[in-house]
Amino acid sequence: MPPGAACRPAWSAARDVWVWSPCLAVGAPRSKPWSRVLDSRPGVQVAISKFLFGLSAQSFQTIACNRLHSLRMRCCRWLLTLQDKAMSEYLPVTQENLAMLLGGGRPRVNLLLAELEEEGMLRRHRGRIQILARDGLKRQSCECYRLVRDRSASLYANLA
Repeated sequence: MPPGAACRPAWSAARDVWVWSPCLAVGAPRSKPWSRVLDSRPGVQVAISKFLFGLSAQSFQTIACNRLHSLRMRCCRWLLTLQDKAMSEYLPVTQENLAMLLGGGRPRVNLLLAELEEEGMLRRHRGRIQILARDGLKRQSCECYRLVRDRSASLYANLA
């Protein structure tokens, strides 16, 4: 995706997929050949089972996080999570998509991002966010970031 291009949530009828940005997507193809692959390759089945378990654990943690933690803490958590997935300091996510992900209105999220930018944590660009101070975001994030990251790491540790 070229820098500055907008990332919009998208749905594909050919696949069960929800895409928030190029670095955050979940899905699987709908087809009988896919079922045959799962039946004939137990390792693939184990990997997918671990992925789905991790995804459901992350979903439950997110539900608790949304109830218990401030918008600022949740925003820092998701910025760190997106950076982990993107493996880049540039996150291809719009402020609108981030607001949807956080469950906060776009004006509130824009004000929060402006505060984080003023504090030197990030820089906003059209259609993307640049992380400048990952350690600062970690300090302001809730414990949910570490919990989900560590749980995922332990799930996938023995897959190779």
